[in-house]
Amino acid sequence: MWVWIFEPVPENDYAFRASGVDYDLDSYVLEGTYSISDDGVVEVDFQITYESGSPQEYYKGRIDEKGSLIGFKGFSPDNVTEDNYASRFIVRRIPPDIMVHRPSPMEFEENAPRALWRFARDTIMMQTRRKMWSWSYFRGRRDLRRRYVELNIRTWEYGPPPSSEETEEFLASRKALIPDDALMALNIRKELLRTLPKHFDIPCDGCGEPIGGARIICMDCRKNDSELWHTVDFCDDPRCYSVTVTAQNRDYLEKPHLPTHTFMKIRTYVHWRDLIDAASNAQSELDRYRGPNAGDTSESDSDEAEDETDETREVKNEEGGDGDEDASGEKSGHKSSTEEEAGSDDQQSSRSSTAAKLSNCFACHSPTEMPCWYCTVCTDCVICDSCESQTLLPCVACNKTFIQPTWWYGLESKDRFVCNICTVKGAEPSERVNRETLHVYTHPLVRARERVDDEDSEPSTTADRLELLESTVRSIQDSFNTRFGKLEDTLALLQQAITNLMELKSESQTT
Repeated sequence: MWVWIFEPVPENDYAFRASGVDYDLDSYVLEGTYSISDDGVVEVDFQITYESGSPQEYYKGRIDEKGSLIGFKGFSPDNVTEDNYASRFIVRRIPPDIMVHRPSPMEFEENAPRALWRFARDTIMMQTRRKMWSWSYFRGRRDLRRRYVELNIRTWEYGPPPSSEETEEFLASRKALIPDDALMALNIRKELLRTLPKHFDIPCDGCGEPIGGARIICMDCRKNDSELWHTVDFCDDPRCYSVTVTAQNRDYLEKPHLPTHTFMKIRTYVHWRDLIDAASNAQSELDRYRGPNAGDTSESDSDEAEDETDETREVKNEEGGDGDEDASGEKSGHKSSTEEEAGSDDQQSSRSSTAAKLSNCFACHSPTEMPCWYCTVCTDCVICDSCESQTLLPCVACNKTFIQPTWWYGLESKDRFVCNICTVKGAEPSERVNRETLHVYTHPLVRARERVDDEDSEPSTTADRLELLESTVRSIQDSFNTRFGKLEDTLALLQQAITNLMELKSESQTT
């Protein structure tokens, strides 16, 4: 959306000009003229010249009976006709925060009364919330900017492409942004693209697009340390890492990749030579978290594990549990070689056997069980799915969660791990915080879940494959029959409504 303030030119009564800065922070000058045709229609021609030397833009239109300037846009004087143009434009004399709610011409053509009612409703609600300084007003603008930036990056840069519904949402959010919010969203997008790591030449095995930001690596599909580049990688999106990857997609796979495999998530760029240590450390930490009997699925061991879980919970409740530790970061402190040497084998065994039974999320402090995320750098740092997906951190002053402000937050001395509310209040942590013991989201994470054997995950015989195919076709047929039945019911109701309408019309004509 553009906001132009046309100013008259003293030397020419039929000329006007304007100036400003576009969304890319490029200064421009707008110059144009208008004329009145024989039938009284005001015709307007103007062009925009950029200071950076970008191609000029030419506009040609006319003012309609409602006072709106409607016309065509092109990149040459001959490219602004009704038969030859780059795009169309509409300029109205209303504030931008009201303009964003105005229906499009297509909405007017479909149902003008409904479009006008929605326009009036949304505009009045917006003005009322803005006048009251309602939190819903500012929250709505914030959420709109965030969603627009997310869909913009997924559309033009990396990540799973938006679906058809998300594409419509993206276009609607672009229309709903006022110029101030659009400029802020652009700056946020630039900052994200500048700071987020982009994993070059590593496409996602789920969507096939380049991976940016967090990268998920399957630890069960790594062949050996001599072929580091043979990995199965995904975007940080459940729709991507929930798929099955076969040898048809990756010819070096000896068996299909399954969603039940173990994942490692990294939010920094990892070189191939460093991937060995990262994967080895993640596997060792996962084994310690699972416990020595995590891979045993016998019935007797399962009963013993349940008894041990109950006993462990009773002991932890009596002693206070993990949740009673303060917010100074001691709960998620980094592993120290001195501590590992000083700790006895019995203590290590006891901690590894009870860690996977019941732990508290380091951010929200709620009891968390597998599946969850486990930090490979910090000691016994468990993160629930909700906190990890939102990159939540615990405030060291009030112990409440807040969203990680920047991607590399925690690496600079100015990062205090204090939420915005405590920052405004000037609150300080009750104890001195050791920054080196605090968890940050640039630490590698491993997906902690019970080990699942996938030997029989793929049909091994032709009969099994045919049976699987028949069940799939049967489910598709059942779904089709259900939908077709609903369609028949809908058509019957529609036919009945038309019949009733025709009867009412005939009765009214008779009377």
